[in-house]
Amino acid sequence: MATVLTGQIDVAAPPGQVYECWTDVASFPDVLEMVQSVRVVDEVRSFWQVRIGRSVQDFYADIVDAVPGRRVGWQSTDGILHSGHVEIEEQGDSTHVTLRAVWDQQDPFAGIGLPVAIDQDIAQRDLQRFKRMVEARARSDISR
Repeated sequence: MATVLTGQIDVAAPPGQVYECWTDVASFPDVLEMVQSVRVVDEVRSFWQVRIGRSVQDFYADIVDAVPGRRVGWQSTDGILHSGHVEIEEQGDSTHVTLRAVWDQQDPFAGIGLPVAIDQDIAQRDLQRFKRMVEARARSDISR
């Protein structure tokens, strides 16, 4: 069973800074609701722990597509199947961010009647927190 999460948001920061923040996956536990922890292994690979429903899942993810300031795509390499991409587009004084993430959910509680659901609004809530983080960093950079 696959779940597709999508969302869009405008961020008051330049595309390069938005891209830099999106590729700073170590900060994601503070921004992404389901993410418990992220350990960066190298420039391409990271190890993730996420909470889906009542279950904590671990997986490695690799960046499979990166164009600085424009887009980044990723794919899990083990554990739960997860992939996605973020498109970054300059729009005047702001940057438009489009997220698409796909989770192949294996419901460990299906046999006992406890469904695991990924809330379809989660992507938009995560993008709102991401926007606040990026804009706070942009303000901090300006005040230096």
